[in-house]
Amino acid sequence: WMQSALPITCVWQQPDVAFFPNYMMPVVRTCPTVVTVHDMAIFLHPQTFTWKKRILQRALLPSLLKRADAILTPSHSTKRDLLKLIDLDPRRIVPIHLAADPRLSKPLSDIEVAEARAELNLPDRYLLAVSTLEPRKNLVRLIAAFEKISQKHHDVHLLLVGGKGWRDTGIRTAMSKSSAADRIIATGYITFNALRLVYRNALALCYPSLYEGFGLPIVEAMACGAPVLTSCGSSIDEVAENAALMVDPYDTVQIADGMSRLIKDETLRIELRRKGLHRASKL
Repeated sequence: WMQSALPITCVWQQPDVAFFPNYMMPVVRTCPTVVTVHDMAIFLHPQTFTWKKRILQRALLPSLLKRADAILTPSHSTKRDLLKLIDLDPRRIVPIHLAADPRLSKPLSDIEVAEARAELNLPDRYLLAVSTLEPRKNLVRLIAAFEKISQKHHDVHLLLVGGKGWRDTGIRTAMSKSSAADRIIATGYITFNALRLVYRNALALCYPSLYEGFGLPIVEAMACGAPVLTSCGSSIDEVAENAALMVDPYDTVQIADGMSRLIKDETLRIELRRKGLHRASKL
């Protein structure tokens, strides 16, 4: 439909501009176009995608972007990656940071809390991960890190919030075979109010992604007052801006140490909460 019907529709409708918010757009350009490129993971971490996605995006994206009138990226980091990988005019690429939904930071009513708690069997103390279940989010290492600390922190759970992605067999296996499997909870997708609740009540968000074009859950957690543990590198340094505990995403021991620090050190959590709220307000 995008490649056949949409260009004809644009001829009929004559829009001032057609905006494509997720990489792909028609090969045949029949009106001014703006496209968002969220990240360049398909080129930089192709092993984390299905072969269908690799073939489609890697083949089409360079030629499509050269046809676009403007390209939006969620970070300066993604703009740099884009220019390294595809020969484009940098003046046509505009970085615009994302931001958390303003409703996230609003207090929940008693009714909203009751409804969200009815949706989730929420433990009292938990570390939170919010992402699609797919390899780039580094959840296998996160689960391994949680195993390392689970014997010292018997009352802490790991809550994995997010829908099924692709190539998630390794993640499912890591969860089921973990020595801490009884304290790892995978919720799937949850409602917006439930998401607000799990951010607010978490000991911390743990987001050790291998690569991000932005990393919106980092800012969402900060806006809700949750301390954040996340990765060094890619756009995350730009987004977190010294308001999170940074770890090497390839080092399971470092991830585990960071998780343990956040569980034990209330002063650190308070400091990261303060810095996070300030950082989220600037985006």
